[in-house]
Amino acid sequence: MKKAVDGFERKPVTAQQLQRGMMGAAVRQLQERLVAAKFLSPNDYKSGPGVYGPRTEAAVKRLQAHVGLPVTGVAAPSTLAALAGGARYQPVREPEATMPVSLASVHAKLSETFTDEVTQPMGRPLGT
Repeated sequence: MKKAVDGFERKPVTAQQLQRGMMGAAVRQLQERLVAAKFLSPNDYKSGPGVYGPRTEAAVKRLQAHVGLPVTGVAAPSTLAALAGGARYQPVREPEATMPVSLASVHAKLSETFTDEVTQPMGRPLGT
């Protein structure tokens, strides 16, 4: 017997895989692990604890992409194992700031390089 609740169809929760539309304790546990590993924000968790909705699916996709699994949004055994194995979200760091470069110094360096290449005498005449 399937029953729709808040637009989500109730499906039995199994340990094999969790997917969008499922509800229950197993989904809540997945969400709590996703929050702890920083793949799901606490606010997104609060919007539907125990309901495998679009935010949980997006968090699972982030996890899958992060660990190199196929990005399906379905929490299959491999995805659950990666999460249980300690996968944690670490955003890509922004590059460190570098020394500012003036346009005049770049122009001077390019002019110097171009001048050196153009004005150097050739080793031997063309055509010989």
